[in-house]
Amino acid sequence: MDAFFIIIFALALALFLWIPLDDRRDARRRRIQSGEFVRRCYPENKELAARVAEVLSEQIAVEIERFEPTSRLLEDFAMDEEVEWLELEMALNEELAIEIELSPSAELSTVDDLIRHASLAHAKAHPR
Repeated sequence: MDAFFIIIFALALALFLWIPLDDRRDARRRRIQSGEFVRRCYPENKELAARVAEVLSEQIAVEIERFEPTSRLLEDFAMDEEVEWLELEMALNEELAIEIELSPSAELSTVDDLIRHASLAHAKAHPR
């Protein structure tokens, strides 16, 4: 009977250790991909663009390697639910320490629009 509990404990411990490892791998992969995307498309504003791309990727469950500045949020990534926009808004506000309002509108139709909108909000919230 003791062997049974030891096996159960070992399995639970392995599962406990494995899940955070997967999360760390995913986060590292997103950072690498966001770095490549940002170097290619946003060399002048690397850090902020990378953070926005990472948050967007996490919120909509799309790999950053699929991002292009002209990728359309509604059509290409099917961000047509108001809840998705609200969750993205809250995640960006938390990540960037800004107050930003997002909605599926003509002003925010592409990844580039989103990064530029977040950059403006960040510049207002954190003047140099």
